[in-house]
Amino acid sequence: MHNCYRPLQPTIGEGLNSVISYQEFVPSPALASYVYCYWRLRSQNTLGSPFPYRIVTDGCVDLLINCKVFEGLIVAGTTKTFTVVSLDGELEYFGIRFFPGYFSYFFPLPLQEVANHMIPCQDVWGNRLKAFECRLFEAQSIQERIAVAESFLIQQIIQINPVSDQRVEAVLEKMYQQQGRLVIENNFMHGISSRQLRRLFNRYIGISPKTFSRIVRFQSMLRAMKETPKSEWGKLCFDFGYYDQSHFIHEFEDFYGMPPMSVNFS
Repeated sequence: MHNCYRPLQPTIGEGLNSVISYQEFVPSPALASYVYCYWRLRSQNTLGSPFPYRIVTDGCVDLLINCKVFEGLIVAGTTKTFTVVSLDGELEYFGIRFFPGYFSYFFPLPLQEVANHMIPCQDVWGNRLKAFECRLFEAQSIQERIAVAESFLIQQIIQINPVSDQRVEAVLEKMYQQQGRLVIENNFMHGISSRQLRRLFNRYIGISPKTFSRIVRFQSMLRAMKETPKSEWGKLCFDFGYYDQSHFIHEFEDFYGMPPMSVNFS
């Protein structure tokens, strides 16, 4: 299923490498169904002034930690729009990005409680993750941090032994296959009412099915743009079910934070 949805954070290719380095790392096969990637964001040198770093809407939930100053783990919930964070000084962050719907397999939590927010894990779970936070912070390399994360997450799966909700997985699979190009009310689902579907999405995703489907369409369009010559982008919006180019541009700016033609994937 996850081969159908590979969310992009395209700020990787917008000339940041001279100032800030962003890298993604593939999880082990044991966790590849749940974790999209591990990531590292760090400055090459000490930043002399605040740097606005833009995070594109992708439908995922992240855990992240400041590797330079101990602040504990942060849970970054699903967002409905792009986010800009101000970075300064000497920085390095490590993160775990979970596929939509799978964060609660490791950390039982109704995700509408953290949607559109970045919240210290201590505010959610108290000191239960303290040992994990300390091991991540004290790790001396990205390889060591990934190993710490993998060990902890695998242990969580063993302890919690989560039971997958087949209804949610079926809906997500259909969304991914359709690349978000469907009318929610008319397409879901045998045995699930609209109210039940919204409740499931609030719990496992954090936002409504309609909003999440729009994000899937945006991310699918973004990947198509990356693989298509810029001169042909205008045709893509109709292929992905946008009413017209104005509708596409407005939604793109909501999720990306910039007009489509300003994007550079090189």
